[in-house]
Amino acid sequence: MVSMETHVLTGNLCLELRLRRGATVHCTEGVLWLTFEPARHDEPSADWMLVRGQVRTLAGHGRLFVSRGVMTPRAIFELEQAPAPDWLSRLRAWWSGDAPVAPQAAARAP
Repeated sequence: MVSMETHVLTGNLCLELRLRRGATVHCTEGVLWLTFEPARHDEPSADWMLVRGQVRTLAGHGRLFVSRGVMTPRAIFELEQAPAPDWLSRLRAWWSGDAPVAPQAAARAP
């Protein structure tokens, strides 16, 4: 399941978002300035400017810094986050105690 978030930027606000490969930023109003810092330190960072109607999909994992353009009173964007890998959701369920017991573990239980 893909999650969709809407963010409104006003003033000098800069958002830092940790995103997975495949996340998509849709500019719906104003001008956005994006700076992407990849999780791998051997890859270069990238800067993009998006105007209303433009979309950017991330090719890797990392941190995205989002701010509005200087001459824009406000900017609105929608963020479509790629789903977590299946192993990550299973690990989170196990860590929280919500994971079902594996048949092998149930057979070994006293």
